[in-house]
Amino acid sequence: MDTENLPPTQKGRQYEIRALGLRDFAGLRRDDEPLNPFELARYAKLLVVSFEQIEPFLSEETKAHLLGEGRDKWSGGACSQTLHDGRKLIVLNPTHGENRQNATLMEEVRVGPGGQFQAGLAAVFSQSIGREAQLFR
Repeated sequence: MDTENLPPTQKGRQYEIRALGLRDFAGLRRDDEPLNPFELARYAKLLVVSFEQIEPFLSEETKAHLLGEGRDKWSGGACSQTLHDGRKLIVLNPTHGENRQNATLMEEVRVGPGGQFQAGLAAVFSQSIGREAQLFR
């Protein structure tokens, strides 16, 4: 790992090392290759469903609010209870653009309950950042 281009602060270095590990885990070799949170979601035990898939279960009033007056008050939703297979259900705001949806989902991929880094993902790619991460603790 090229440590010459890491941020100057310890906190910045820790985030950058995690990001580099995540990119390595995803098989990305160049900085210009986009990280796709939809592909990473399954490793973080997330089931991303479209708003259209849950729409039949919502009242007309709820749908009107989420897609109308309230559309700028939410980016995504995560079910508080896990599914029977341990995955967490995620719904993204369909009125937001692709970049905003990607950012929202990446937050869910990256952050688990209580703000902790997703253990499932961390365990899978920790080998790719292990030794380098030890340098900056």
